Amino acid sequence: MPTFTGTATDTIHSTPQKLFSTATSLSLLDRWATSINNVRLVTSESDIGVGSQLLADEALAEKDWERDCPYEVTAFEPGRRFAFRSLGETQFSADLNLIGVPAGVQATWTFTAGPNLLIDKIASLVMRSSVRRRTNQQAQRELARLKVLVEK
Repeated sequence: MPTFTGTATDTIHSTPQKLFSTATSLSLLDRWATSINNVRLVTSESDIGVGSQLLADEALAEKDWERDCPYEVTAFEPGRRFAFRSLGETQFSADLNLIGVPAGVQATWTFTAGPNLLIDKIASLVMRSSVRRRTNQQAQRELARLKVLVEK
């Protein structure tokens, strides 16, 4: 079945450490990554890291949320990279890469999502180019939200 990748790159006027800290703060994550809400750590460690298990409410459609979707942190390299993936029925993974540049940080936000319901799979095949465009637009909006949080 098809999956769709959204990606966006922007230069953010910050240090890699500050940007990473903001991006990985569980209290701020849903303010910029708009397809999840109410993110919380469920594994025993007090700090987030590779292998940490998260729960979040996941957007299925506008104003329609699925509760308590499990996620796992797959990369946690302070100042460089943060990635996580869905452990539930929804095919989803996300990756934030940071590279220090003279003007601040070049941030690239990429996520890959796949349909999880039969009707979604059929619709995604029919509307492939429209879905790709919307997926890239969502990645751009989310990275812009992160930029606002960090630069304020």
